[in-house]
Amino acid sequence: MVENTSKPNKLYSFLMSILPSSKKNVMKLSDEIVGNRQALEEQIERLDKSLEENYRLRLEDRAVFEELGKRYNEINDEISLLKEKSNEIHSTLKLYQDNTDNLFSDLKTDFKSEFESSIKRLESLQAAINDMAGMQKTISDTTNMIRIQIPFDRVIYQNFKPEKDRFIDGFVKGMQDFENIAEKYMSLIKDMDSESVETVERIINRARRISKLDNGDVDIYTYEEQQELRQMFDHFDKNIVELNSDLYCYKNYFMPINYFNPSVLYYYHGMNELKTLKYIRQNNIIDAGAFIGDSALILSKYTDKKVHSFEAMENNYELFKKTIEYNKLENIVLENKALGDYTGQITFYESEIMDECSYIQVDGTEKEIMVDCTTIDEYVEKNSLKVGLIKTDVEGAEKNLIKGAMKTITEQRPTLLISIYHSAEDFFDIKPMLESLNLNYQFRIYRPAMMNVLTDTILIAECRDHFE
Repeated sequence: MVENTSKPNKLYSFLMSILPSSKKNVMKLSDEIVGNRQALEEQIERLDKSLEENYRLRLEDRAVFEELGKRYNEINDEISLLKEKSNEIHSTLKLYQDNTDNLFSDLKTDFKSEFESSIKRLESLQAAINDMAGMQKTISDTTNMIRIQIPFDRVIYQNFKPEKDRFIDGFVKGMQDFENIAEKYMSLIKDMDSESVETVERIINRARRISKLDNGDVDIYTYEEQQELRQMFDHFDKNIVELNSDLYCYKNYFMPINYFNPSVLYYYHGMNELKTLKYIRQNNIIDAGAFIGDSALILSKYTDKKVHSFEAMENNYELFKKTIEYNKLENIVLENKALGDYTGQITFYESEIMDECSYIQVDGTEKEIMVDCTTIDEYVEKNSLKVGLIKTDVEGAEKNLIKGAMKTITEQRPTLLISIYHSAEDFFDIKPMLESLNLNYQFRIYRPAMMNVLTDTILIAECRDHFE
C-alpha cells in the first residue's frame, strides 16, 4: 500500500512559504514593541523626575507635608512596580524574539495585555499627579498663613516717632487740606504701572495709620517686604566697618562718618531700575542735594562723563571732599551751592539733625544761614553740558529746582530722580507738573524696602525717546 504524503507535503510547503514573511512581521512587531517599551520607560522616568521635584518643593514644613509624603511614597511604589513590569516586558520580548516561529500568537496576545495594563497604570499615575497639583495651592496658602501667624518671625517698624514728627504728620495734614484730593490722586496715578500705584496706596495708608498713633512699634510690612528687609539687615547693616574715628567702610565704599543710607549704597538710588542707562552713561549727571558724597559714590559709576554735585551746607561740603579723597573719585565736580529757581543768595534753616536743612522753617529752633544759589539752566549753559540724569533730594525745594531747570529738561529731556517725600504737595503735584510739559516721559514711583513709610520715595521720569 502506497502511503499518501501529498497533504503533509503541501502543508509543509505552505508553512515554509509563509515563514519568511511571518518572521519579518514578527521582527517588525518586535522592533515596534521595543520602541514602545523605550518610550514607556522614558515617560515613566519623566514622571518620576516630575514627582521627585514636586515632592522636594513641598518639604518646607514637615507637619504640613506629611500627607504629601505618604502620597509620594505610594506613587513611588507604583513607579517601582511599573519599572518591574517594564523589565518583565523586556525579558518577554527577548524570549519572543528567540522563538518567533512558535510564539508569534502568544507574543501578540501577552504584550497587548501588558501594554494595556501599563497604560492603565500611567493613567492612574497622571491622576495622582493632578491630585498633587491640586494640593499645591492649599499647601502654599497654609504655609503663608503659618508664617503670618508667627509673631517673632515678623519685622516691626520700631520707634516711628522721628519720621512721624518730621514728615508723616505734615504729609497727612497736607492731604487733609487739599480741596480736590480725589482729582490729585487720579492725576498722580494716571498712566502709571500697577507696581507704582500699589506703592502710592501703601504710602498713603501707612502714613494715615501712623499719624493716628503716638509712639511705639507697628506691624506694617508685607511678607515680601520683610524678606527684603531681613536681607538688607544681613548684607548691609552688619557689614559696615569702623576703620578709625573718621573712616568707615561698606564693601569698597569709604565714608568720613558712620552714615550709610541703604537707599543709596544698598539699593543704588534706584539706578538699576532705569531703562535709560546707556543714554545716561554718555552724558553728565547733576547731583542736587549731594550731602557728604554718598550719592556721588554710586552715580559716578553710571557715567563716562562727570557728576556735578551741589551741596550748600558747609559742614557737609567739607565731609564730601574727604569722601572724594578716600575713594579716589576723579569724575566729581563739587559745588558749594544750592540749586533753585534764581541766582543769588537764599536763606536756609539748618537743623540739629546733621543731614537736615530746609528752605522752610519748621519749628523755630533751626539756625538761619545764607548760602549761594544758582539754577541748573544757568550752570548747564555756562559749562556747555549735555545732561543725562538729574537726581534731587533738596529737602522740599524740588519744585523751585525744577523751575530753574525748565530749559534743560525741555531741550535735553534727561532722566529725573526726584525726591517727593518731603510734603504732600511734592508727592501729588510734581508728577502732573512735569507731565504737563508733554515731553514723552514715562513716570514711576520707586521706593525700596526701608524701615520707614515716606522717606526716600522717588519719582522716576524717563523720556521714552532714550529707552534702550
